Amino acid sequence: MTVTIKSSKPKSLMCKDWFFFATVNLYHFQTISTKGSHSVTFTNLSPDAKIDIMRNGVKVYMMCDGYVDTFISVLNTLLAFVGGISTDPTKPIAGSHVPPYMEKANVEFI
Repeated sequence: MTVTIKSSKPKSLMCKDWFFFATVNLYHFQTISTKGSHSVTFTNLSPDAKIDIMRNGVKVYMMCDGYVDTFISVLNTLLAFVGGISTDPTKPIAGSHVPPYMEKANVEFI
């Protein structure tokens, strides 16, 4: 399977588009920093993966940030979900409660 992306008019020399391709069986990141036609080819797909693509297609998510901004976004997302993962309520971060930083991250997200 081949996906073709045509890019044009970058905002700056440092502009990069990050694409995340996803199906039930496939996850792939692709960075494009130049204008023109770009192809991404997926090989060795299982029969189930091919059926899934034919029925549901491929989900494509685009992130238009630099590396630093993307890292900060990922970190902020993790803050909203990582914490309160054990059954011991006495542990400060991993205890069975929502830590203050996690509560704040979720409120800021909403």
